[in-house]
Order: sequence, then C-alpha cells, then structure tokens
Amino acid sequence: MIFSIENIRDYLKDRRKRSVIHSLAKDLPRELALAYGQQEFYSVDQLYETMAKKNYSHQFVIEALCLFLKRDDFDAEVAKLGEGVDYTTKCYELKRYGVGFGVPEPSTNIINATGYNLITKTYKSWTSRHINLK
Repeated sequence: MIFSIENIRDYLKDRRKRSVIHSLAKDLPRELALAYGQQEFYSVDQLYETMAKKNYSHQFVIEALCLFLKRDDFDAEVAKLGEGVDYTTKCYELKRYGVGFGVPEPSTNIINATGYNLITKTYKSWTSRHINLK
C-alpha cells in the first residue's frame, strides 16, 4: 500500500469518527438516563440538550439520532435537517464502527440502543447487548 498524505488524512478522520461514535454510545445513555430516567427511546429535544451539555459536535448528530430515537422520529428529524440519510444505511455504518445493531427493523430489534430489552422489559449494559434476528 502506498502511503500518501490523503490516505493518512482519511485514516485519521476515520479514527476520530470511530472515537467520537464510541464516546456517544458510552456516555450518552448514562447522561440521558440521569437527566430523564431510563427510557426505551428519547425525544429529539432530550437528545440535543444532552449533546449540548456534553459538548458533542453537531457533526455527529445523525449518529446520535440513529442510536437513541425511534425510526419514525429519526426520519422526521433527518428530513427537517435536510439531510439525505437513510436509517438502515446509517445503522449499518454504526455497526461497522462496532456500535449499534446493523439491522434496525422493529420486528427484529430485540434490544434498542439504550439497552432496553423489548421482550423482557429489562435493561442491559451497552457491552452485553445483542440482537436476535429471525
């Protein structure tokens, strides 16, 4: 592989993005639960408020929306922002970074991004989450 300045820039950019996404997935669930109680999903306003309090860049708002909102809320907010982002594609991208589930359909998503198990109605820690695909 030939190393160029652009290859190195892309590598560093990807590494920074991975770091921020992991930070979002680690810190935001705890902050959201402390501020609003543990919920299955959070509202757009709650998410924006918590991100501002933790000084997260708006550059990563789409990733946060994908992790903590219902699909309908995600689609509505992305349309409002004027971003052409597909929910499923974004979830697969998060899966590539080791966060989320990759297949976000409600019928197959047993545990959502907050760690809430939709069947047993219990919470799991971020690292012990899994998905059951039928």
